[in-house]
Amino acid sequence: MALEPGDKALYESDVAFVGTAYPERVLFLEKLADFKLALWGPGWDRLPRGHKLRPFVRGGSLRTEEWLKAFSAAKVSLNLIQSFGSSLRDDQVTMANSRCFELLGCGAFQLVDAKRDIRTLFKSGRELVWFSSAGEAAESMRHYLAHDEERRSVGTRAREAALASHTYRDRLTELLRACGK
Repeated sequence: MALEPGDKALYESDVAFVGTAYPERVLFLEKLADFKLALWGPGWDRLPRGHKLRPFVRGGSLRTEEWLKAFSAAKVSLNLIQSFGSSLRDDQVTMANSRCFELLGCGAFQLVDAKRDIRTLFKSGRELVWFSSAGEAAESMRHYLAHDEERRSVGTRAREAALASHTYRDRLTELLRACGK
C-alpha cells in the first residue's frame, strides 16, 4: 500500500507486530527488544511503566486500512502463530493462520514461526522466512534488515505466490474437491 508522508511517520518500523499482548508473546518479544519494533493490538498499553517493550507500543487494535499501512511501512512483518490463548501446547498447533496469507497478499516480508503447514506450503527464504525460536528470529531479522534487496525479493515472491495459489477461490476449490463436488 502506498503511504502518504504523514502515514510514514506513524507506521514506519523495522519490525511490526500486530496482535494481542498474550503473556507468551510478551516474553517472546522481550527477547527482540534490541530491534526497532512497532507493536499494535489489545493489551500492549497495559504493560507496566518501565517495561522494555513499552517504548515500542504504537497503539491498540487497528482497522483494516491501518493494519495494511503498518505492514506496508514495516521492513519485517512478524507473525507469531503459536498457541496463545488456547489449551493446546505450542507444538500441537500446526496450521498456518489467516494472517500468513494476508501478509503474502500484501507483499510483506513475513517472518513467521515454523508451523507444520507453513513448512509444507512454503520454502523459507522464498515467499517468507520461518523461525523456531526467538534467537533464530533475531538472526533472520539481522540478516534481512541488512539486505534490503533480498528482503524485498521475498516480499515480491510472497505476493506472486498468494495470487497464484493462495486466494479464497483456491481454498474453496480445494474444499469442494475434497467434498467430491
